[in-house]
Amino acid sequence: MKKNIINRGGRLHIQTTYEGKRLRFSTKLKDTKENREYVLREYEKLIKDHLTPKQEVKPKAKENLEDFINKILERKKMTLKPRSIKFYMYLFQKINDFLGHKEISKINYEDIENFYGFLLKQQLSKTTIQSIVSCLKEVLDFAIREEKIVKNVVFHKKINNLEVRENKPFCLEEMRYLLTLAEKYPKFFSNYLKIAFFTGMRVGEILALKWENIDLKNSIIKVEGTIGLKGEIGTPKTKSSKREVDVLPLLKQTLEEMEAQKQGKFIFVGDLNNLGFKIRLLWAKLLKEAGFEHRKLYITRHTFASIMLNAGEEPLWVSSQLGHKNLAITYAVYTKYMKNQKKQRAVFLEEAFNPPIKEINISENKKIEEIEEKERVLE
Repeated sequence: MKKNIINRGGRLHIQTTYEGKRLRFSTKLKDTKENREYVLREYEKLIKDHLTPKQEVKPKAKENLEDFINKILERKKMTLKPRSIKFYMYLFQKINDFLGHKEISKINYEDIENFYGFLLKQQLSKTTIQSIVSCLKEVLDFAIREEKIVKNVVFHKKINNLEVRENKPFCLEEMRYLLTLAEKYPKFFSNYLKIAFFTGMRVGEILALKWENIDLKNSIIKVEGTIGLKGEIGTPKTKSSKREVDVLPLLKQTLEEMEAQKQGKFIFVGDLNNLGFKIRLLWAKLLKEAGFEHRKLYITRHTFASIMLNAGEEPLWVSSQLGHKNLAITYAVYTKYMKNQKKQRAVFLEEAFNPPIKEINISENKKIEEIEEKERVLE
């Protein structure tokens, strides 16, 4: 059967011939790539459902958003990696905290506006808020396909950067202060912070490090894995995340001390998943003692990048250390953290033209012309 899908008024319509009869009807779905794939996949079923006489059925039990989200989560667990599932669980939880109790068919524009307000009060980053709202839109798009609702009321709102608290990196002095305070904490924690602050590596990448990844002779750390949702070793976040990181002199001494006391193949001993939890608890305690507002542990990565770039280190090297695919990504993420230093530009031009160009000696110029004239006569 030839599958013919057309767009009418922004909605997908099926137009075909079935059992000798010409059919043309709306699927009620918006014309999106995802919905087109769905219609193509369920093409015959949609036709049969359209032709099946609508029988009077008993009203379905009311379904709230949280129950519907749980169904979606179970389906995603069958196809996504544990790390992706963890991310969806976080987004879904934020949605459920405010809208989970609502009957899915009764969610309206006002609810979405209030949801934005709720997220802003959570002091989340602009990117996180956008991810949560996009996730909610995906949920309601799915609800349309399941015929739970007929319209997606989610809208994207411009978020003023002043409305959300930026998770700003620490400056050099603040980093030094934190590392000094951390010396009185458990040794594994202070060692973790030194690796994090001096390499820009991600949390999971650090905890997954084995001694075979540490080459102190050549001052290199080979990033080859990361810790997954259940503490298992998985592949790095992206292809470019698999990289070699330079060991700075300040960090080399710490790694040498750790190697002298190593107790297994991993540089950190114990249940890695539980260790990550302990590190986050100690991190929160350290920030409180230091008098700093709470920031995510991931901020050590941003701190490394911003300090290095502001100190004038080669951006391409910083990008390589972070495992970015290209320099454009590094600039896109960290330009806002770079200080706009007022300095004289194109100094080399001043040096090249200072002292000023000497005036041409007219008499010398005439002598040159006379010599050139004699040469032409001789020729």
